[in-house]
Amino acid sequence: MIRMKRLDLLALDKQGNLVVIENKLDDSGRDVTWQVLKYASYCSSLTKDQIKSIYQGYLNKISTDQEAEENLKEFFEVDEYDEIVLNKGLTQRLIIIAANFRKEVTSTVLWLMNYKLRIQCFKVTPYQLDDQLLLNFEQIIPMKEAEEYVINMAEKNQADISIQEESKTRHNTRIEFWKKTFAKNQRKDGFI
Repeated sequence: MIRMKRLDLLALDKQGNLVVIENKLDDSGRDVTWQVLKYASYCSSLTKDQIKSIYQGYLNKISTDQEAEENLKEFFEVDEYDEIVLNKGLTQRLIIIAANFRKEVTSTVLWLMNYKLRIQCFKVTPYQLDDQLLLNFEQIIPMKEAEEYVINMAEKNQADISIQEESKTRHNTRIEFWKKTFAKNQRKDGFI
């Protein structure tokens, strides 16, 4: 198994995707996007059994008698562990949590979203009420109101890039065809 540097949080969503969560106590810092991408790359090759092993190690560390396999079956609402699919393809999700986000972080995150990277930024503000600690989570990227629009624009940008690449390939194929055709006709007509 790959030896990873310690992640802040590693979770699973209901679709079996790994969710890499980077938590900054105050400012996001300049390098948080690099850090979360690095962790996602480490996790991208984890198998289902490796994920189960990591989870079991966590359960053992916090001294519970729980079994990772049983918890996973319950979470995914299946009867058999074999029915569970985890970390399929490049489906990792990334979440960055901070009290404040620097411009270089937000601009990088918005740019990465154009490449269908599933990344979110949450601004978290703690409050204390008597002896209770309360947290206010505010999704800032993509803005909750514009999330569907941002995702649709990222998909459109990827489709535009594909069309542009296909068009370039067709253009080069046509040029090559006509070069060969002219060269062949020039030899026949004695123009060489």
